[in-house]
Amino acid sequence: MNTLLIIAFGIIAVYLAATAFLCDGVPCSISNTYYLWGVYFNKRFLFTFVMWLVGILTIICWIGKCAGRYEFLPFLSVSGMMFVGAAAAFKETLTKSVHYTAAGVWAGAATAFFALVGNWQAMVLGLVFGLAGWLINRRQNLTFWAELAVVVMMFLGIYCL
Repeated sequence: MNTLLIIAFGIIAVYLAATAFLCDGVPCSISNTYYLWGVYFNKRFLFTFVMWLVGILTIICWIGKCAGRYEFLPFLSVSGMMFVGAAAAFKETLTKSVHYTAAGVWAGAATAFFALVGNWQAMVLGLVFGLAGWLINRRQNLTFWAELAVVVMMFLGIYCL
């Protein structure tokens, strides 16, 4: 199970690192990488592909490891992640509300799950990681670092289950 989780984390880490390297620095948000890959390489589909692939690999591990404890929250969280990928064009009026709602569900359900199972270490480490990145990056791109804090919390928390 952890192998799939490590692969999923590797995919999103490589995607974000490649975006930062190839597209002139840290993006303003993870979702904005959809537009960056479109502008620089005409490959907007990569954002959706990464969100879906990471979501599929993550849900397999997360549901398998939570052993009947609040299984609906991992399902909601990963569904939110996949809807973020499906409604990637958050600047368009048609998909904007779906995208933002899905992002909130993704973060909220993941945070609620780890709070309910008492995995405070993952929550604190995710928050510290996001805050450190934001401070090191000279307090720019707060949305990106907040989203990355949720990603780190999610993967560390699932790994430690």
